[in-house]
Amino acid sequence: MSRPSFTPFKVVTLAQDLSLDEVTTTPQRSSIFGRAGLVGHGGAGASSPSTPGSPNANKATIVSLELCDSHLYVGTSDGHIFHYTLERESASEVDAPLKSHLNVKKFLGFGRRHVDAIIAVPTESKLVVLCDASATFFELDTLSQVPALVAQPVKAITCFCADRYTQSPMPMSFAKRRALVSGHLGDMLELEKEISLPDGAIMMVRYESRICAADQHQYKLINIENGLTIPLFPYDRTLQKPLAIVVSNGEYLLATATPQGFGLGLFISPNGEPIRGTLEWPAIPKSLAFHFPYVAALLHNNCIEIHNIFNQKRVQTITLPASSEPKFLVEATFEMELPMDKSASNGSIRLLVGCKETVLALRMDSLERQVDDLLELRSVEAAVQLAETMMQGQQHESTEAQRLKLSSLYQRAGLIYFKDTLFEEAFELFTKGEIEPDRLLKLFPDVAGSPSGSIPEADNANSEWVSQQGTIDDIVSASLQRDYPDADPETLGSFRDALVGNAKEMLGKYLRHFRETEREGDKQKGDQTLDTALLKLYVETDRKRLYQLLSSENCCDVQDAGKVLGEKERHYALSLLYEQKGMVEDAFALWLRMASNEVTDEDFPGLPLLVNHLAKSSNKELILKYSKRVLELDPQLAAQIFTTRTDELFSAEEILEQLRSDNAEAYRNVLEFMITNRGDKDEQRHTSLAMTYIEQVEACAVNDSLEELEKEYRAHDPRPSFTSFLERRTDDLSMTYSKLLAFLTSSRYYSPSVVATKLSTYPNLHAANATVLAQMNKHEEALRILVINLHDHVTAEQYCLTKSVEATTSVESRQVPHQRAPRPGAAATTSKHDSLRRHLLFTLLQLYLESGERGGMIKYAVQLLNRHSIDFDVIKVLDIIPNHWSLDMLGGFLASSMRRSLHSHRESHIVRALSRGDHFKVHAKLIEASQLLPPVYIPVDGIRCVVCGKVVSDPTVFARLPAGGIVHLHCNGSSARFMSAATRDESYTMPQSTLVAILNEDRESRQPRFEEMALDIRCARM
Repeated sequence: MSRPSFTPFKVVTLAQDLSLDEVTTTPQRSSIFGRAGLVGHGGAGASSPSTPGSPNANKATIVSLELCDSHLYVGTSDGHIFHYTLERESASEVDAPLKSHLNVKKFLGFGRRHVDAIIAVPTESKLVVLCDASATFFELDTLSQVPALVAQPVKAITCFCADRYTQSPMPMSFAKRRALVSGHLGDMLELEKEISLPDGAIMMVRYESRICAADQHQYKLINIENGLTIPLFPYDRTLQKPLAIVVSNGEYLLATATPQGFGLGLFISPNGEPIRGTLEWPAIPKSLAFHFPYVAALLHNNCIEIHNIFNQKRVQTITLPASSEPKFLVEATFEMELPMDKSASNGSIRLLVGCKETVLALRMDSLERQVDDLLELRSVEAAVQLAETMMQGQQHESTEAQRLKLSSLYQRAGLIYFKDTLFEEAFELFTKGEIEPDRLLKLFPDVAGSPSGSIPEADNANSEWVSQQGTIDDIVSASLQRDYPDADPETLGSFRDALVGNAKEMLGKYLRHFRETEREGDKQKGDQTLDTALLKLYVETDRKRLYQLLSSENCCDVQDAGKVLGEKERHYALSLLYEQKGMVEDAFALWLRMASNEVTDEDFPGLPLLVNHLAKSSNKELILKYSKRVLELDPQLAAQIFTTRTDELFSAEEILEQLRSDNAEAYRNVLEFMITNRGDKDEQRHTSLAMTYIEQVEACAVNDSLEELEKEYRAHDPRPSFTSFLERRTDDLSMTYSKLLAFLTSSRYYSPSVVATKLSTYPNLHAANATVLAQMNKHEEALRILVINLHDHVTAEQYCLTKSVEATTSVESRQVPHQRAPRPGAAATTSKHDSLRRHLLFTLLQLYLESGERGGMIKYAVQLLNRHSIDFDVIKVLDIIPNHWSLDMLGGFLASSMRRSLHSHRESHIVRALSRGDHFKVHAKLIEASQLLPPVYIPVDGIRCVVCGKVVSDPTVFARLPAGGIVHLHCNGSSARFMSAATRDESYTMPQSTLVAILNEDRESRQPRFEEMALDIRCARM
């Protein structure tokens, strides 16, 4: 069965069988204009007066109409105007005809001339009538003519028009043969402007300051403000009369004909440019009229075709009875509102159909009612398009009111799509309509939580409609029964699962969209319903989004969501919910259960999650409670609870005390962290860490594993250092032993004596014992263990080289930083370093020689002599080497020693010669300086020394102080004291004997003195 068609318009009879009484014949008034082609605004168009004596000589017909609310004005062919009042005969019947009551009948006094056009101006209570080429003004109610002082009739016009969109004062224009006169009709008629119009106009429509007109040949646009005329396109007067109407804001629709005789409607912009599409008619229309958003065209076959201007589609065709003899369509100035049934919005009448003796009207349902009809017909796309169109035309409504109307429409349309299982289309409309999540959740009882309040009053209709649809299962079942009535159960089950899945996917998509664009209101309540519903959707189908939701701020209901997560065994997700809601202990307990495999969840990342949270927690009691359980599962991870903390919740002693008794491994890890990462220098902690390493090594050294390890080391050829050997191995004993040795070597803060005492109980730890003995500067014992017990010749030799440097560095570090050590001191340090190195190397050589042939020590002794020949005294070496050694064994060492001795001898001669030359240069400069200074004379009887008071006389060596006083040289102290006095007084005098003494001093200590002193050196001999 086909669906009923959409009919926005219905034909209504306004007045029928009108008694257009025969009027007494009056003399005809002559007119300078022919009647043919005279078109009025609201008239029948071209017609001629009846010829006396013809069959229709005294029979008047309707030639023009105007409607102003419930007032109907009818213009006849014999020069009369009838004023009717309209009212409904039955208020209970929607399509009941209207009853017309004649109020006034007015003869215009122009003879039997057509009343070509009527325009009502309700704001000014005036009626403008075009008859016999004159525009005359009448009162709206009484039809009495307005005094000429108020509105002088405009004569000799071909047509006129008014801007119906501007009511007060109403702009009007009057076309004459070669001019266009424009003005305003308010309290008075004011003609303001006249512009030239050479070709005249036989038809005009106006919007604001632009007029679309037609002359005898073409359409054109006229700008009243500047008088500019824009030609549009021609038309064939033999095929059609010009037709134009105003549509939308400043747009015009013009009718033209194709060569095949079809009618075309062209939309023209205010600038004369074609816009939109085109309307098509099977023939050229007789008349056009506009009622937003539709264009009505009266065709010659007594049909009225209705087109939508936005999509240019024909939406309705109305066929009028041939007996009515329809002649023209006209737009009312002020439309008439008609109440309809109680359940619908009002309709309106704007379009009138002029027939011979009947007035019909096209009653248009309100746009809201049309949208409802389209939705009932399930023409969702058309309903949405019409609603959007409606909003464009209802500029008088507030933006908020329009938004609410559209929102309600989108929701209803989306729900229709949803019922038809078109979920993607439904989502688009739900998004536009911002449907409340509560309403959608009613369709999904397994996803919806507890009731979250009532729907707003304005949306109760949609909410009630939703409630009537049942659940998603009901909707899917009905759809499958309708579309697949003969499918087998298995196929139906598959389709049902797919459709329900698609519906839930759409629901989740909309809930996410709504959550991101959340509106004002009870956010906390709405968010709880929304987030809990999302969680239920994600728990089975989308783990990634589930964890994103729970890891971010959310308002999920703990009880409802927790129950679902527990039933689905999503333990990790449940723990995240606890954490986000501040239920930290519940989250910790659940993580611990998952870590200990009491419950399982493949998404749980493991014990580190609990450790990280405990490390960040500030609840001391909670940390101590769960850290003990973590210690049982993973001591190394448990240490991070304390080592990664950034606060001072626990002191170092508290942590160590707690772990010392609970778990040795965690205790060791915390000590490592404090010493390695935080740079702790506490001796007790360093010593404790060394002790734990020793115990750990012994725990790994089961049976004879240490002896086997050293045996395997000795079997290597070439043999690396024992430390390198351990570092290359991956067994627990080697790695632990390597860690112990590294710590004993690098740390300077543990107590060697305490550690040595501990190691004395573990004699097999040769490398560790040697390292501690080295820290105690027991070099010979350390070397003996390395060579005799461990056979680590690489480490022993390296020990001799590095230990001397460490000892020297230790001495230098104890010097006071701000005291500058003299150069001879630095030389002494270097000498001490060399001396210790030579001593250690000689000791090592002695150990090699003591061992003799055991372990191949002779080879290592020769290698040591050859590599470090510069550090050995040849005489001492020759004294201790066995007599049976051949010269070839010592050849390399002796040759190197000889080269070194010869080099040293020659170097000393060069240094001595350079020093002597430097000495002579300085002496010469002093002599030159003394020659430039005048002598100092002492009286014959001598002069008193300012220090001792004794007489200074010839040939005593003396000096002059900066102040001019004379002193004995021995009274001035040593040479150093003299130099100090000289720097305090630039006029100090140096005797010749002093010069001689200075010249004999070391050059390095002498040169700075003369560079710093600006002395007046004089030599005096009495």
